[in-house]
Amino acid sequence: MAVKAESDFIVLLTDNKGLNVAFTEFDGGDQTRSTEKYPDPLKDKSGYVLGTAEYGQITLRVPYDPKVHDNVIITLKKYCIDKNNSLQVTVQPMAICPEQTPDGNARIYLDCLPATVRFPKVKRGNAVASMFEVLVNPSDMKFS
Repeated sequence: MAVKAESDFIVLLTDNKGLNVAFTEFDGGDQTRSTEKYPDPLKDKSGYVLGTAEYGQITLRVPYDPKVHDNVIITLKKYCIDKNNSLQVTVQPMAICPEQTPDGNARIYLDCLPATVRFPKVKRGNAVASMFEVLVNPSDMKFS
């Protein structure tokens, strides 16, 4: 496996009901754990206990295509917590050359809740791609 460039990944937002959309930018999802310090009663030192893992908010961005992304906006607007439906974000490293194939373990963020949907910005007179952005809060992460 070679060192990965930022562009050597496929990022997908999916659910159990057919949502499957790719994003060009991914940020966040870092794992953190709280720690608590305690004194050792018999020695002149301290120890630590480790809390449960938490995963930070994930930001997904992609150039806006109304034929693709308007359906995502509608789906997320109606999203409710449902044991039969769950959002997940998959970040899969890829070998790009000579063909695009998975290269390493995917990170799969589970039970994500949509926190923010940022509608595409509009600024007439320039040629900058208008970006669609979704922020989700994951409950857990696993490797495939």
